[in-house]
Amino acid sequence: PVAISMDLDYGRAWAELNRAVQEAGFSVIDLDRSAGYIQIDDRSEEERSGGWFSWFSSKDDPTHTHTVRVEQQDDAVFVTAEQQDNYTGEYSASDLLTRLFEQLY
Repeated sequence: PVAISMDLDYGRAWAELNRAVQEAGFSVIDLDRSAGYIQIDDRSEEERSGGWFSWFSSKDDPTHTHTVRVEQQDDAVFVTAEQQDNYTGEYSASDLLTRLFEQLY
């Protein structure tokens, strides 16, 4: 998937997207409705655990791995996702959109 098209006004689409993000269990790093983005930590449980050396550190801080963008175009709202350049984990932007779609519909 490249984008999710929502046949809703921007305010309703934003609310539904936020609900879907919460229900999917994503960690939200930052969000800005007027700028139309949600920064997400979409690392797997294994990536979050720190592996063998996790006993060296305290609680794992959230890491910005993906940005979800919300954009009004004509009569629809489009939701896209982009992966941060420094994230090389197992979940792609396409995977994130698929999981959001499952929560939305």
